[in-house]
Amino acid sequence: MITGKDSRLSVRTTIVGDFLSHTRPRYFRIAGITIRIGSAIPIRGDTFASKFKPFEVEGPGSDTVFIEHRFIIPNLNGHKMGREIYRKAPWVVYKKGRIWIYLNYSCDTIRSSLQIVRGMWHRIRHVGQGNRRGEESKACYPSKLGKGAHIHLLAFCSSGQESLRIFNHDRDQFRGGNLGSLTLFPTDQILLARILAQRQGCFFHAGGVALENKGFVFLGHSEAGKTTIVTMMKPIAEVLCDDRMIVRRWQEGFRAHGTWSHGDLEEVSPNSAPLKGIFFLNQSRENRIVPLADRNEIVRKLLACLVKPLVTSDWWESMLDLMDDIASEVPCFELYFDKSGAIVPLLREL
Repeated sequence: MITGKDSRLSVRTTIVGDFLSHTRPRYFRIAGITIRIGSAIPIRGDTFASKFKPFEVEGPGSDTVFIEHRFIIPNLNGHKMGREIYRKAPWVVYKKGRIWIYLNYSCDTIRSSLQIVRGMWHRIRHVGQGNRRGEESKACYPSKLGKGAHIHLLAFCSSGQESLRIFNHDRDQFRGGNLGSLTLFPTDQILLARILAQRQGCFFHAGGVALENKGFVFLGHSEAGKTTIVTMMKPIAEVLCDDRMIVRRWQEGFRAHGTWSHGDLEEVSPNSAPLKGIFFLNQSRENRIVPLADRNEIVRKLLACLVKPLVTSDWWESMLDLMDDIASEVPCFELYFDKSGAIVPLLREL
């Protein structure tokens, strides 16, 4: 077994190395991360929704995540899944050695009997030989999901989340195309938020634009006015996204990255810009921008708009550190605006 510096290769060989070679992979890049999508079913030009088109690239990059889709659910009855680290229906997350296991289930949907992928569990067990002492005593079984539970999706991920094999039932949906998620999870943010956390990045409930090489991110929940403010900025700025933005630290500082998770405004961009301002939205009868100086207050406001995936303690620790860094290094403001567009010249002056 390869250990130490080469341990990542062992995980990748187990999870990714035997990917089917007869299907052409597709590549998408977001916030500097290239996602390689392979599938047991050929991927067509219309397999994924049009919102992904601006993010598609020709090949791998310096930071590539490997995802492989399979369309059969392994039978895990009687198998120990490792330590349970998250449970909130319809999700359970386990950690077995260096493998993370995501399981999506329901207790009220009739499904055909589950089938087994021969040899799969043997390979997972091999990678999991590095379990921490005492982990077996905390191991859980899929049967603990509850009586009549049916597994809809099962994902095995390497410890760095850079290699994933995803099993699900719905091959007809995949063949139907126009899929809104590369991972076939309800949203790609579930996995991307964890991948970003390991790269000093996160998702916000936010819209964003790039104005003269300045990244502006507008934070707020539903009905806060994210699409409104982005639309008003559109004549003078590049729209990055109107509903979800990624903020990520790079060597030169924080950058605002566009995403494909748009709201009412379908215009999206894979581009980014140095993050020069974070604005907390307030719909008002006046137009003004008020600087914020209290770091604790800023952290609280950032956390309120942070996209939270299947939350675990390690993810929270990363996010708390990241929010503190953002609050310390990025200018933050309360933004009061109406729908007249009078706020635009004020933003341009910053």
